Amino acid sequence: MPARVEDEWSDSDEEYDSFGDIETNVQLGIPDGSITVEDDLKDPRVSRIGGHPVFLVSSPDISVSQCKNCSNPMQLVSQIWCPIEDSPLDRAMYIWACANGKCQKKDGSVRAWRCVRFNKKYAEKLNRKAVRKREQEKKAEKPAPPTGPKSNPFSLENSVAVDSPFSLGSEIFGAEEEPIPPEPEFEDDDVGSDTDGGSEDSKDTTDEEAEGLVEALAKTTLNDAYGVWKDMPSYPPVYMSTVSEYLPSKSKAKANVKVDDGLGDGKAKGGFEVYENSMNVDEVFSRFTKRVECEGEQCIRYELGGNPLPYQTDAVFQRLFPNSQSGVAKRIFSSSSLPECSRCGSDRVFECQLMPNLINVLGSASAKGSTQPSKAISNEERRKAVQKELKERSGMEWGTAMIFSCATDCCPDGKECFAEEEVLIQWET
Repeated sequence: MPARVEDEWSDSDEEYDSFGDIETNVQLGIPDGSITVEDDLKDPRVSRIGGHPVFLVSSPDISVSQCKNCSNPMQLVSQIWCPIEDSPLDRAMYIWACANGKCQKKDGSVRAWRCVRFNKKYAEKLNRKAVRKREQEKKAEKPAPPTGPKSNPFSLENSVAVDSPFSLGSEIFGAEEEPIPPEPEFEDDDVGSDTDGGSEDSKDTTDEEAEGLVEALAKTTLNDAYGVWKDMPSYPPVYMSTVSEYLPSKSKAKANVKVDDGLGDGKAKGGFEVYENSMNVDEVFSRFTKRVECEGEQCIRYELGGNPLPYQTDAVFQRLFPNSQSGVAKRIFSSSSLPECSRCGSDRVFECQLMPNLINVLGSASAKGSTQPSKAISNEERRKAVQKELKERSGMEWGTAMIFSCATDCCPDGKECFAEEEVLIQWET
C-alpha cells in the first residue's frame, strides 16, 4: 500500500504543495455510464450511483430510507460494495439523501446504513489459508540437520546403508503435523467476496462462486431483487468505477493550471491553482477545491480508517479537526467527538464521503459535470460557482457528507447485520 498522506491538517498551502507524484490511499468513485444490464442491476456487488438498493440480507423496511425531517422516502444516492480484506463478512454501504429544500441544513436528511452478511464459503477458504500458513511456519521453525566433518563420498570406509527413499516421508513432513482438512463442499447460492488471488485453490473457488452467482441471478427477477423498493422514488442507475487518487507534483501543477467550467467534457484537466493568502480566504475550502481539481469527476471519496477531506471551516471542521493543544498550527483528525457504536460500543472510523459532483450526476444519468469554473478566479467567486452548480439540478445543498462506521465492523449475531452509521454534513453557507 502507498504511504498515507493527510494525517495532519495545515492552514498553509506549503504542506499541500510539498506533494509530488503521490498515489494516496483514497479510492475515488467515478461515474461510468448508465446501468442497463439486468444482472448488474440486481447484483449487490456492483457499486452504483442512484438506482434501487439491492440488499445482502432480507429486505429491510422502507422506513430506513425516510428523511428524519419530512418523513418522506429518500432516493438512494449510492450503494457501495466494500468488503474488508480477510474478513468473512460480505459488506455493502447504502446511502440515502433527501432533495426536499425544506430539509436542507438539517440532521437526518442524509442517512447511511452498513450491511454485512456472513459468507460461509469465504470463511472456510480463510480457514484453509490460515492452516496452510501455520504449516509453512512450522516447516520454517524446524532446525537444519546437523553437519558433520567433510569426507570422501567415494570412500568405502565412509559408506553407510541407505534405506529406501520412500521411507523418508514421515521424517521430512513430520509425523506429528496437523493434517490439512479436506476441501469442503460449497452451496451454490453463496455469493463470495473472494479477494485472495494467491492461494492454490483460489481459481477453483472463484469458478464455483461465479457459477453459483450466475445460477442465483438466473432465478431472480428484478422485482424479486428489489422487493418493495421497486416502487420507491429513484435516480437513474449509474455504474461507479474506482480509481486511486493521484496528486501531481507542484511543477506539473503550475504548468497545467486549468480547470473546467462544466461546459466542456466535465473533466478537470490540470492540477493545482495557486491562491494568495489573505485574511478573507478560507484555507480549508481552498484546499478542498485543490484536491477535487485532481479528479473533477469524483463522486465518492473512500478510505476506511483514513481521514475525511473537510469542505470548509465550520463547526463540523472544528469538531473533527480540533486545535492542537501544543499551539502548533496543525490540526489532526480526531474521531473522539463522534458517538460510539450503539450496538457494540466501539469507536467509529471514517469510511467515505459524498462529493459535490455526485449531485450533478444524480440530476442526469448522462451528466458528468464538474463543479469547477474554467479560469483562475478568487476564492469567493469559486465558492459561488460551487453553490450555483450544487443547486442547479437538485434541492440538495450539502458541500460534503462524511460517513463514520463501526471500527470493528460489528455483527451481533455473527450472521447478518443492517445498521445505521453516523453522518456529519458540511452544508453550503
